[in-house]
Amino acid sequence: MLDLGLFLVLIGGLVYIFYYIIPRKFNQAESESPVQPARNPPETKNDKQNLTQASPGHIPDKFEEFATLMAEDVTEGWDVVKDTPDLKVYKKITESSPVAIIKATIIVQNTTADDALFAIWDGEFRREWDDVLQDFKVIEKYSETSDVIYFYAASPVPTIVSNREFVQYRKYRKDGKGILIVYWSADKEDLPIPEGWVRANTIISGYYIKPIENGVEMYFISQNDVRGKIPPKLINAVAPTKAMEWSKKFKKACALLKKRR
Repeated sequence: MLDLGLFLVLIGGLVYIFYYIIPRKFNQAESESPVQPARNPPETKNDKQNLTQASPGHIPDKFEEFATLMAEDVTEGWDVVKDTPDLKVYKKITESSPVAIIKATIIVQNTTADDALFAIWDGEFRREWDDVLQDFKVIEKYSETSDVIYFYAASPVPTIVSNREFVQYRKYRKDGKGILIVYWSADKEDLPIPEGWVRANTIISGYYIKPIENGVEMYFISQNDVRGKIPPKLINAVAPTKAMEWSKKFKKACALLKKRR
């Protein structure tokens, strides 16, 4: 059985992706599959066809659920993790899941709502500044505001902790006051999981970007279950700090984008 402190060090790099994310007692750190698969997962035969011919059909979104969580008073069961003028981070565990919900508010100066949206939404630019999104790509596109994305988080210790991959619905809309982006897991049985990997479950995640004087105020919600054998309690303890690290990178990305405009 691994010492808890050692285990935390070993998975630290992997948990970086669960900034927003995640969040029983630590019994045994059983090794997940030691197989180290190829970098890119196998693609389905009709990937190109999906990208160009996908039809959204009836896909319920998470806009209302996100708005409810965003509006919920932090005195209603939320634990304060960080409270500064430019960054506030909270977490909450509900009866419906052992995985914590992370909620944050970030102030980003000298940017616009449209630039903040671009920094988050555009795949090419997102890959420049958010290095935790490995092999980020759109696998189905329904419209300019709705698609399905894929990415994975590479484990720094694959013999102990497996890579995690994510397949998510992604949608955004503008409501006249700001821009709301939501993510949740897409059930894609035709997309095989690489041997030895684990497909995480995004219960809900997203951002609300609100213009303010000389910048934007961004609300962030994330609840991701990484599954596998990493105890939720362990991830819950680390996730809020990763949200803070992500916010710093996002601010730098917005500043970089402004220079290029």
